[in-house]
Amino acid sequence: MYNSFNFASFPDEGPLWRLEHVAMEDSSASAWVFCANHATDDQRSLNIFVNDMLNECVVLSKQRLPSYSTSAATVNKTFVFPPSIEQAVSPGPLNLRTLQWSLIQLGNLLSMASMIPDRVRKLLSNPIPSSTSLGEQYNISTYTDPSLRKTISRYFTLSNSETSRLLKLAQQRSIGTFNTQKYTLTHLLSAAVLTVTNALIQGALIPTESLSPSKPFRSLTQRFLLSVGLRSFGSRSFLSDFSSKDPAASAEDYTGGTVACAAGAVDFLVRMPSDTVNELRTFCHHQADGTAVLADSNKRLSSIFWAAAAKCRYEADLLIRKWQLVPESVRLFGFGMNSPVDILKSVEMDANSLTTLGRGFSCGVSNMGVAKFDGNGKKVSVRHVYYGTSQARNGVLCLLSCMSVVNNGNDGESSISSGLSGCLQFVSPLVSEEEADEVVTSLLCLLKFIE
Repeated sequence: MYNSFNFASFPDEGPLWRLEHVAMEDSSASAWVFCANHATDDQRSLNIFVNDMLNECVVLSKQRLPSYSTSAATVNKTFVFPPSIEQAVSPGPLNLRTLQWSLIQLGNLLSMASMIPDRVRKLLSNPIPSSTSLGEQYNISTYTDPSLRKTISRYFTLSNSETSRLLKLAQQRSIGTFNTQKYTLTHLLSAAVLTVTNALIQGALIPTESLSPSKPFRSLTQRFLLSVGLRSFGSRSFLSDFSSKDPAASAEDYTGGTVACAAGAVDFLVRMPSDTVNELRTFCHHQADGTAVLADSNKRLSSIFWAAAAKCRYEADLLIRKWQLVPESVRLFGFGMNSPVDILKSVEMDANSLTTLGRGFSCGVSNMGVAKFDGNGKKVSVRHVYYGTSQARNGVLCLLSCMSVVNNGNDGESSISSGLSGCLQFVSPLVSEEEADEVVTSLLCLLKFIE
């Protein structure tokens, strides 16, 4: 974890986007931190900026990445901007599939899934009088006022060998599966996030010197948000209008192979059993102490973990492949943004809700996959890319965003992977700094040692 990167700070007021250089401690490497306000910077605008910045500042390749930048003369003659995600992925009116997706969303909304920590929920139900010293410390307005919420970010890296181990586990578990989607790294990451968020919500992650007596933790239903890459869902007919494009990428990628954010999402419910918390705490406690985990305890946690991974695999396969509802999620979102209903007012009402405190989801995972960079023989490489979206006013209680980076070698063929770069984001004060640290510790324990 890079502490200097963790605590990179920006002013609370504007500008609408900003770029900061962070010198890494005890390292010759540097980090560029780019923040933008999504209210004014749409995905396409961010794609243009990030793509061109990588071209000019990082890649230094003779064969540059496909770029949106070109001269004014070229723009007027041959260049056409790619369409919006809605135009590329889900053109046309609402239909029966859209209704199906709407009903699923309604069911998830009415599920009463746990999306805020128990300690906060109890405080909202039985507020402490503000006249007392404890009441001043736990002022209820601290939690209910959206303007007081802040994003907490934690960064970590899994080594290339640790990431390869997880991929091997996924492949081994996929052996013998028929007529269903194989296990992927995303399924394993999803299971790990669901497991640690379960403990986070039930207040079981505050560190202790030794294991406290087991308390009666409950089974927990979580609403899980899974980011879905939309590159392969979009129409690619417009790619002939690109002045610069990657022919290999155009067959599978409507963005033309650009360094682009082209993401949508699906969500579903996952119920974790009541023994999840105690098994996780036992497992991580023994790993931290370097003591052997009892075989039956290890087996129980492994069973819980793989059951969650199987649930994520099943739901993703159902929504994305079998029912093909990803375009409908985009279509419904576009309809909401263009409907007479004031969507911003609806978002603000949700942010002020005393029931959800702006939380629409318990946890989620966004895995961008592998990004490949070619320094063209130069001594330039991209070690890690961390990204995330602020969840402060509205969003997810615990969100993992991650990707892997591969740098091509000097011979143009060999490659060096930097493993998996992860960014965990939480919202304060619903989640404390101490709890955020413990989530990272528990998550890494799971990913490094689960079998």
